[in-house]
Amino acid sequence: MTIQWNKISALFRKDLKDALKNTQCLIILALPIFMVLLYSNLNFGDESMPSGFVFVFGLLMNLSILPVTAMSMMIAEEKEKFTLRTLMLSNVTAADFLISTALVVLLITQASHWVIDGLTRPELVTLGRFLPANTVTILCMLMFGSLIGILSKNQMSTGMFAAPAMLLFLLPPAFSEISPGMASIARFVPTQAMMEIMEGVGSLGFNIAVLLTWMILGAAFFGLAYRKKQFD
Repeated sequence: MTIQWNKISALFRKDLKDALKNTQCLIILALPIFMVLLYSNLNFGDESMPSGFVFVFGLLMNLSILPVTAMSMMIAEEKEKFTLRTLMLSNVTAADFLISTALVVLLITQASHWVIDGLTRPELVTLGRFLPANTVTILCMLMFGSLIGILSKNQMSTGMFAAPAMLLFLLPPAFSEISPGMASIARFVPTQAMMEIMEGVGSLGFNIAVLLTWMILGAAFFGLAYRKKQFD
């Protein structure tokens, strides 16, 4: 599949402006940061929430919600405005469209993560492990956000498809330590793989395979759905 960087650059600038003007995207961006601020200021007697816990909570929440929801809404918005059909007829490939939109959401999500990191200052984070694992995990989320967006009729309907995906990415890692059933599911969830890579536990090869599998499957399904819409 041909990648046309001049078209990607133009689409990226347009998508970034649209994202920063989209009220729903801005609310989703602010929600994990707000929750981190809330938990950081909770006190139980003389003790506050551990910064490591607050960071992991904010990170999982941000990863599970922002890439999936923002990506799907941005694509659904293009469909509502009928610009997606125009792009398809203008020789914009699925790769061009996906890369430009994904870069915008990747940038926004990473910015949110650095805000969360700055607010919590967790000692468990090693940049050399965090940044690659975090970036690859965001890409996994983006693939499925793209698929949800291309299959949804409009922005309102994205929530119906995005909610199960968000729960799958958030709940198993969050409850894996207290529920054996959740722990079994979490082994195959990209957010759990990222956490284990970041903390230096588990099998590195298996966790990388989990991340790559989710990414490849998501990209393949999106490509099929894009081509189907192109010929509908």
